[in-house]
Amino acid sequence: MYTFGLNDYGQLGRRGVMGAAGSNKCICDSGGDCSCGQQGDPVAAREGEACHGGASCRSGIPTRVALPGTAVSLAAGRYTTVAVMDSGELYAWGLNLCASDGEDLLPVDLVADPTRAATPRRVRGFGGPGEPKAVKADVGYIHLAILTEAGDVWTCHTGYDGYAGGLQHRDKPNAQGELGRPTVADADAYRPGLVAGALEGQRIVDIATGASPLRSSPSLHG
Repeated sequence: MYTFGLNDYGQLGRRGVMGAAGSNKCICDSGGDCSCGQQGDPVAAREGEACHGGASCRSGIPTRVALPGTAVSLAAGRYTTVAVMDSGELYAWGLNLCASDGEDLLPVDLVADPTRAATPRRVRGFGGPGEPKAVKADVGYIHLAILTEAGDVWTCHTGYDGYAGGLQHRDKPNAQGELGRPTVADADAYRPGLVAGALEGQRIVDIATGASPLRSSPSLHG
């Protein structure tokens, strides 16, 4: 698997490197992250230096992502990338609390540590002994949807809005019902959970996500 493009929060599977800023002035993206430093700090940026946040934090050269196996399906979102492995396991990197290697991470943990954010991490609950096998994943603006070999749909909130969780008043995870299942605590949203309701007993064959909603295609029963 190879990645290239915007890399302000490790979504390419490696730490960001500054692109050509053109001057010593800050170049900021829509989320307020600036290529000259953090949140507009007046620090001169040089091309090739490590960066974390900012519109100039890009990589135009396809570079291989080290994964523990063979990826058979990929999905990319604003802050995260997800790979489904031939084993049925699921790995993700960037700002994505669903991928925690079994730890209970907080949003600040990955924002504060770009190296950790850029490292592929296993999404718990898939591909292990007795666990469902993932066959496809899709990434929305703030959530992740997973389709299993059995035709079930699982969802998880990434833990970040379109501003990397930096807004003073941010929405509570699953506030718009984007997960298609009830959650009580934030931690419930950050762990993959099975979507039931109208999907219960159906064998879903495809999924797609958008800004907030989740879509599933008809089951094998129509």
